[in-house]
Amino acid sequence: MEKNVCGADRLVRAVLGVLLLWNLFRSSRQQEIDDRSITLSELLTVYAIAELSVNVFAQWCPANALLGINTCQNR
Repeated sequence: MEKNVCGADRLVRAVLGVLLLWNLFRSSRQQEIDDRSITLSELLTVYAIAELSVNVFAQWCPANALLGINTCQNR
């Protein structure tokens, strides 16, 4: 896999992942402990965090690869 996520694109993905994680923890603390079940929006948020984390650390995005987008300078 050739890198296709670098620079500002990688930084934006990392910041977005951290913000989503913060929002997930903030919203989960507001619910009662006794009535705790995972919602669809929380599940989708966890998936988005995982996807962004993989993009940041692997420096590769399958959507970028399909669209032919490469934000790295060393092509």
